Amino acid sequence: MIRKLKTLVLVAIFAIIGMYQSNAQTDFSIHVGYTYPQGNFGKSNMNKNKVAWNGDTDWAGAGSGLNAGVKFRFNVPSVKGLGIIATADFFYNGPNDDVKYWKEDQIADLEETYWVDEYELEIPKYFNIPIMLGANYQYEIGDKLKLWGEFAIGINFGEITNMSLSATGSMPIYDDYTGAYYGEIDCEYTGEAEFMSSGNSSFAYQLGAGVMLSDKISLGLHYYVLGKQRVQGYLHSYQELDGRHIDESLYEETSSSEEIRGESINPTMLTFRLGFHF
Repeated sequence: MIRKLKTLVLVAIFAIIGMYQSNAQTDFSIHVGYTYPQGNFGKSNMNKNKVAWNGDTDWAGAGSGLNAGVKFRFNVPSVKGLGIIATADFFYNGPNDDVKYWKEDQIADLEETYWVDEYELEIPKYFNIPIMLGANYQYEIGDKLKLWGEFAIGINFGEITNMSLSATGSMPIYDDYTGAYYGEIDCEYTGEAEFMSSGNSSFAYQLGAGVMLSDKISLGLHYYVLGKQRVQGYLHSYQELDGRHIDESLYEETSSSEEIRGESINPTMLTFRLGFHF
């Protein structure tokens, strides 16, 4: 079904672009907006490790974010005010405050770890690109002022960025019996949760309403439901202890990799948007 929907959306978008180039009565606009995650997409409880990329839950821990996109609108001559629309959008959502505080706690722990000199911690972020087709209706209520509403369906392509932790430093070595200081062992640790975006396309839809000013500027409120995205991938870890400058036997290297199969998240958001029409 998703493959057929992809094909339908792409064919229809190319058809509408063709109408635009053929000088049919069309409206092209670009827009920017601010997004607020809704439902479980914005929830987390880091005290209990309750977030999709760190536990068995569909709570995504997403924070408010940004949106930008384009829209083609083709007027339907037989129905005044009605138009067919094709849209392409980009959404970015970073972590919510709960996840940010958790990151600060992890950094504080790293800074108190005696062997750590340098570190880097990255936490997941969310990207979504929905491509949609739908209908838009405009109703003129005054001079150069219109109300509008729209509905669209399509396909969303989602991605979760990787989570990673790297730390380097040195660890002092002492004789177990005499307490004599031998030197320091170089330490390195790397851990990464590599999330796979392949296959993370899903059915999506949006509802929107707002006002149009002088056919040039629009203000709108949109509700997006971007379908399910699987949290899956691999967890890699690597650790190296190197003290061969003290003794050739003081060397240890370990690595591991395991599969991640979490629950699906459901990106849902409310977007306030400003559009510029050409």
